Amino acid sequence: MKKVTVIEFIESLGVKLPPLEEFWKLGDMTALWTNETNQFVKLNYYRGPLLYALVAKHRPKTVLEFGRAKGYATLCMARAMDDFNIDGTIYTLDTISSDQHIRMPIKRAGDKPTIETASVNEIWNEIARPSWIKRITHLTGLSSEIMRQSDLPKFEMAYIDADHFYRGVRHDFYSFLKCSEEKFGVVFDDYIEREGFGVKKLVDNEVSRNFDVTLIHTDLEGNLKEHITSDYGMCWIHTDSLKKPLNDCYSTHDIQKILDEYKIFEKRLKVRKILNQRFPVLKKIKLRWWDK
Repeated sequence: MKKVTVIEFIESLGVKLPPLEEFWKLGDMTALWTNETNQFVKLNYYRGPLLYALVAKHRPKTVLEFGRAKGYATLCMARAMDDFNIDGTIYTLDTISSDQHIRMPIKRAGDKPTIETASVNEIWNEIARPSWIKRITHLTGLSSEIMRQSDLPKFEMAYIDADHFYRGVRHDFYSFLKCSEEKFGVVFDDYIEREGFGVKKLVDNEVSRNFDVTLIHTDLEGNLKEHITSDYGMCWIHTDSLKKPLNDCYSTHDIQKILDEYKIFEKRLKVRKILNQRFPVLKKIKLRWWDK
């Protein structure tokens, strides 16, 4: 696995970025985070310029994002499409609707960070150009349900940052493969050795067998150093590095088997979430089938 810093990786793409301060302003409105001690943290803001540069370099016309949250990554990718006149669409997937009001940490220029109640659409209308928003299509619901739809386009790029447990991120990767173009790239966020996170397991045990993986270190400020015991960052793969034809790596039958297994698991997952809501004490109990 090749390891580089995010600055080195962006420089290797040869893409001219907008001033970093413009990404940080977007991040303050859409990527600010509160930690366990209720401190405000600028969480992985470098993912914005990284995704901007990847879209600008590879010029995908269809991008699938698993896990929109407040939309920092979404807006950065959409801006790249706009800046480089790419006739494309970001399909962004999340369980929370973009017009649903939620509590979120926000920092406006010149102000101290606060917790506000707002919707993603309201925040976007305040900080994003209409030409960016025009390039974004919202998909609301569970990724497994949405990815079973037959009217989705073929995708040239994916950004996977939704469920972080192993089965969840594995489902998102394989469901993307089922509807990907022949040539594509994928970004995995949160490659980390941490309880409940499965990106590292998936990349190390399955993805790296078939692709050359680049691990991009993005936590340059050390905001996550308390949680990191090994490498941390975002992983990039592209079909240009495939070690053999994609169909030889992942047969249609094998992909469908993985997705069918997850569908069964998801039914149990839904039951578990209902039980957790009714009996909060169960959140601390890991049942035998509760495999993260």
